[in-house]
Amino acid sequence: MSSITNLVRAAALCTSLYALSTSDVHAQATKAQTKKAAAKAEPAPRRLPPGYGQLELSDEQREKVYAVQEKHAAQLAKLNQDIADLRAKISSESEAILTPAQRNQLARFRAEGKSKTKAAPKDEPKAKSKADTKK
Repeated sequence: MSSITNLVRAAALCTSLYALSTSDVHAQATKAQTKKAAAKAEPAPRRLPPGYGQLELSDEQREKVYAVQEKHAAQLAKLNQDIADLRAKISSESEAILTPAQRNQLARFRAEGKSKTKAAPKDEPKAKSKADTKK
């Protein structure tokens, strides 16, 4: 009977340690997202919306478009941050549903995905799609 009790205690300890470690990982991910949002909040290069470059805008029109973008930049940055926060919350709540084994498997999948993107050479051209070969 005591071996079962010890086994249950060990399982509870492992689950607690795992929960602590994943909450730390989530906190780190949220900090990274916050840093990205802060970097995006910095003044962006002045760019016209798609298609505007072909409209032969006057300098005055161009400046007015930039002014509209600047007027809404802070609100847009806040919304982007809200979206990042919501995505982190969804991820956290979704992962809480998983079993410890599923969380470990998900962590492995994510690590494999990151290592693949880091290992992929950037200079190689992308493979042609069927649409490209039909041209």
